[in-house]
Amino acid sequence: MIWFEPPNQIINWEYKIENVLSKNELQFIEDYVTANDYKITSAEIRSESDPVDMSYRRSDILFLDEIEVFTPLYNTIFEKVMAVNTVHFKYSINYAEVFQYSLYKEENAGYYDIHTDTQLRNTSGSTRKISFSILLNDPSEFEGGKLLFHSTKDPIEAEMNKGDMILFPSFLPHSVTPVTKGIRKSLVGWICGPNFV
Repeated sequence: MIWFEPPNQIINWEYKIENVLSKNELQFIEDYVTANDYKITSAEIRSESDPVDMSYRRSDILFLDEIEVFTPLYNTIFEKVMAVNTVHFKYSINYAEVFQYSLYKEENAGYYDIHTDTQLRNTSGSTRKISFSILLNDPSEFEGGKLLFHSTKDPIEAEMNKGDMILFPSFLPHSVTPVTKGIRKSLVGWICGPNFV
């Protein structure tokens, strides 16, 4: 039997969930970061010619790797991702990498140039398949810092409010434009599974 999909469907790569985290969960993350700000480091992109290439990415990060502290948060987010995957992406996925708290600051025009989060096939046998970004502060608190997807000639902006989550395939090129005022705060992560075949 042959199954034909209806022609000319409008299929978006990205998928948005509004208010994925409660006010209490957002505050819990912020309180943790405040108490552990000494762990915040500059994100690094390394190349052969320059041990740290700051021309490609300028942001500060903190990995939320205290699993016993963040188990409820991980469970909440993973359940949402699994639900979206069932109806939208339909990938074989089975684990999450450690979530990353990210800061893009006005003081250094924080940004992240066009990039992807995966190479589709890794020698380990598994790869990132679904990436997500959750905006942790109100868009009125910063200018710039737009999350853009580069799947068409003209970039597509992910319009987000505080607590919103955008999910997208990890192979989709994306970027964050320079922050020109304030600080943009986000929680990002990657859901993984067997290599694409």
